[in-house]
Amino acid sequence: MRTVQQLIDLRDKTALVTGGSRGLGLQIAEALGEQAARIVLSARKPDERRCRRAASALARRRCAVDRGGWRAGGRHRPPCR
Repeated sequence: MRTVQQLIDLRDKTALVTGGSRGLGLQIAEALGEQAARIVLSARKPDERRCRRAASALARRRCAVDRGGWRAGGRHRPPCR
């Protein structure tokens, strides 16, 4: 029997996770990151601090996280650091 890691290979794939800054969305982002997907987090509320903490938590788990982003209306937001 094959493992989940053998069945699902998300290398070279990007996963957009809505609600990814906390709770279930963050857990989903972690699971996708464990499968080698590049993670892009999206949050409804513009809480930059929470998004940074989520991105840092994912990075500590060796997940590839896109730390740039866009705000509503198409205005670019500077990348998280």
